[in-house]
Amino acid sequence: MRIFLLIATIALILPVDAHSWYPMECCAGKDCHETDLVTEMPDGSAKVQVGNDIIIVPRSLKRRQSPDGHYHVCYLKWQDTTIIHCFFEPAQV
Repeated sequence: MRIFLLIATIALILPVDAHSWYPMECCAGKDCHETDLVTEMPDGSAKVQVGNDIIIVPRSLKRRQSPDGHYHVCYLKWQDTTIIHCFFEPAQV
């Protein structure tokens, strides 16, 4: 019983990472973001907006299922280049 109380107390004290579910291969701690807007394009790609960033996710990039039911994209912008690591979408019904 004491161990349970100790674990419960620690869980209440420690900050929770809201996006702790991102796989390591997708995120370096700050690369993943919930999207503001996603537009599915006729060619199978997706136009994704995160803040002021507009990202085109090619249809060839494997899409993953989002555990929270929202779109998320993991990307890195460097100069004029955008590298997309992962794209998460809600489960298709």
